[in-house]
Amino acid sequence: YKSLATYLLLLYSPLPKEKDLKFVLRKLSYETSDSTEVTKDIFMNLREIWFEPTEKCEQRLNANIYPREENIKEILFDLHEKEGKMNLENVIRVLKAEEFINWEEYAFSGKLYYD
Repeated sequence: YKSLATYLLLLYSPLPKEKDLKFVLRKLSYETSDSTEVTKDIFMNLREIWFEPTEKCEQRLNANIYPREENIKEILFDLHEKEGKMNLENVIRVLKAEEFINWEEYAFSGKLYYD
């Protein structure tokens, strides 16, 4: 369910490229000694993640500010969090899942199986 929830959460964002994922890992390596296990504070303070420009809400005059990109990051963390930390390698594996990216190829190739 985490894979599906992640893709639905990022539905309007482009899928990250390999360079985008490496960029996030590199930024995290500056913040913490273990760039794969991150706390919520560190993850929420990350800037320039690939989905932020797409998910940013245009604020209208006299409207309530809605920090959509921050909410998405918080939901992503809560979805993939275990014991107060998120394993970024697991999230990257979910984002690279070829069965979601190339679903037509997998659906008609016989590579998918059903229990």
